[in-house]
Amino acid sequence: MSAENPGKRADLAGGLLKLGARYAEVGRLGEALATTEEALALCKAEAAERARCTCGTSRWR
Repeated sequence: MSAENPGKRADLAGGLLKLGARYAEVGRLGEALATTEEALALCKAEAAERARCTCGTSRWR
């Protein structure tokens, strides 16, 4: 799955958040932080992409 595919970016971010939580549960805090930061970056990219929508509607597909 590619972070460059906007249609899958949110799915990838969700999976990374879950992975980060699992890392934290087993004490792998450095990996948890890195994974969670990657997920946050994807979420920010998704939000920026949606903010650029000029379709004239407030409903998202």
